[in-house]
Amino acid sequence: MKSNLHKNPVVLLVSVALAITILFSGFIVLVVALKDDDSGSRDGANYEVFGSCAEIANYVNLQQELSGNYPIFDGFLNEAREDTAEFAEPPSPATAQGESGTTGGTGADGDFSKTNIQVEGVDEADVVKTDGNYLYLVSNYTLIIYDTSDPTKPVQVSETSLKQDGFEMFVDGDKLVIFGRQYRQYGYGIFDTSSKLAADTTTIYVYNIADKANPELKEELNFQGNYVTSRKIDNNVYLVASNYFYPYEELTGSNIEDYIPQVGTEDNFAKAAECDQISRYGDSVSSFITVAAFDLDSSEYNTKVILGDSSNIYMSQNNIYLATAVYEYQESGEPENPFLLNNTIAPDYREPSSTNTEIFKLNVDKNNIEYKAVGEVPGTLLNQFSLDEYYGTLRVATTQNDFGGWSTDSSNGLYVLNEDLEIQGKVEDLGISEQIYSARFAGERAYMVTFRQTDPLYVINLSNPDNPTVEGELKIPGFSNYLHPYDSNHIIGVGQDADPVNGRAEGLKVAMFDVSDVNNPVVKSEVIFEEGSYSDVFYDHKSFLFDKEKELLVIPMVEYHNSFVLEEAVPLTTTPTEDYYDGFVVFDINLTDGIKERGRINMFDLDYLTRSYRAFYLPARSLYIENSLYLIKNELVKVVNLDTLEESFEEEL
Repeated sequence: MKSNLHKNPVVLLVSVALAITILFSGFIVLVVALKDDDSGSRDGANYEVFGSCAEIANYVNLQQELSGNYPIFDGFLNEAREDTAEFAEPPSPATAQGESGTTGGTGADGDFSKTNIQVEGVDEADVVKTDGNYLYLVSNYTLIIYDTSDPTKPVQVSETSLKQDGFEMFVDGDKLVIFGRQYRQYGYGIFDTSSKLAADTTTIYVYNIADKANPELKEELNFQGNYVTSRKIDNNVYLVASNYFYPYEELTGSNIEDYIPQVGTEDNFAKAAECDQISRYGDSVSSFITVAAFDLDSSEYNTKVILGDSSNIYMSQNNIYLATAVYEYQESGEPENPFLLNNTIAPDYREPSSTNTEIFKLNVDKNNIEYKAVGEVPGTLLNQFSLDEYYGTLRVATTQNDFGGWSTDSSNGLYVLNEDLEIQGKVEDLGISEQIYSARFAGERAYMVTFRQTDPLYVINLSNPDNPTVEGELKIPGFSNYLHPYDSNHIIGVGQDADPVNGRAEGLKVAMFDVSDVNNPVVKSEVIFEEGSYSDVFYDHKSFLFDKEKELLVIPMVEYHNSFVLEEAVPLTTTPTEDYYDGFVVFDINLTDGIKERGRINMFDLDYLTRSYRAFYLPARSLYIENSLYLIKNELVKVVNLDTLEESFEEEL
């Protein structure tokens, strides 16, 4: 679906029906700006496209019945079974059938840092951005802009109230893009029957910031669904949003259209796709994912819809990859807690026995997005860093287990897929009885950390995609949750130390690994903090700041001990104690001296606990402009000198 925001101004009206997890039905919507390409290129593809609304309805009904996810409304089951005769199998595959960017980082462009990203040239939205002259920050329904002409003492030039809860943004010259969200509130067991969609609203707001003192809202595009992630390549912004709907009636070729998510502006909105433009993958019928590519210059956008789900999303400069877990089932008779329908047990109850990951590939360029291929690999992904595109191949790191976390049957593998997402190379059975805690691809190498009691760091040679091989392995106590390349022969790991006997996680650990000799990787340097310390970097790579030229590494850290009770400390003090620390740690990092702690900047102000509940949820961020280090955490902004760490500015948000 193609549209132009200037021609079709729209505010999306979204209603939410209460969603019961085991009863969801849904779709994936891909909105890409620029060119209408409703059917995609089907030559040689292995993806599937529905032929009609009836096919979608009957497929959803069938999948719900096969999985034992039965609607609770009388009369639905038998009627649904009768209708599935029209379409009892998935649609037939379509009859006819990149080189990746390098690892991204926060290096300087001019003399300021950027958001820590995964793929060079593919920007990721964040709560704070800078162009070197101004600092842009989104917090508490507000856009705040600071003039950083004097980086040591930023001056607030504007504070703009937002229509929705703005939480991430991009800056592109004189344009600023904010993603907003609006939640629907429901009591237990209450359904909003004004709409069959159980979705919140995600909105793209485009501001003209030529006049920083008076940002002007120019565009507004709304999607039914919850924000998942976003990317930006040049002047094209891509949004991924998830939309669930609850079928409290039998689905038919007529009413299924009521469940297809809508997109638009205040005066005009419409379905994101027609039924015969909708593809599918995976075995889930639980969500719409809205991926929006929006052209900042022309305001055009285009939509694609996929029935399925997506737990991990990766984007290269040429392709979007959606990944979801798919289950193989075994018959198990009656469930322990059967879901009753008319006081009977759902027949043919099955429970999953193993999990694979199915991947949907879509090709993106400036003017269109096309369905390309679907592939499958054994096991499940950890996060977006489990995927990497390199010269037309997709490398995937997975853990295979028996649904038991640290199951003795667990193992790990790395798979290389060709352009059609067919497996062309693999290495398996790594870290038996362990699971992946982090993975990172860097050119023709992959680094993988698995863990149970010790931390095996695997160095994998990918120069021959048909035959990836493990070249080196290092076992040390603890594990790394995040890996970041330092250079071609060294990698930084942020994670936790652990007891080598029982595997119990202890203090925060920051390490540099030397893989110059790939057969014998070693720890070149490490800093281990006291037990009870951790970092947001474990789960949020955007909180990691690294600049090789400046020999700078900054991470947030919280450190507490068993004797410290926050509730008891609140009325007693507003200063850090020996038992609790919440702030940032600044390191010097180079190949000569390794990693050395330079100092800490406290962001622990007990008063913030009474200012706003959001203080706990505003992500920790650090960046630099010239020789000033900016720190955002706990609704505080601080500026310190990069050399001395002397504070020059502090302000509450």
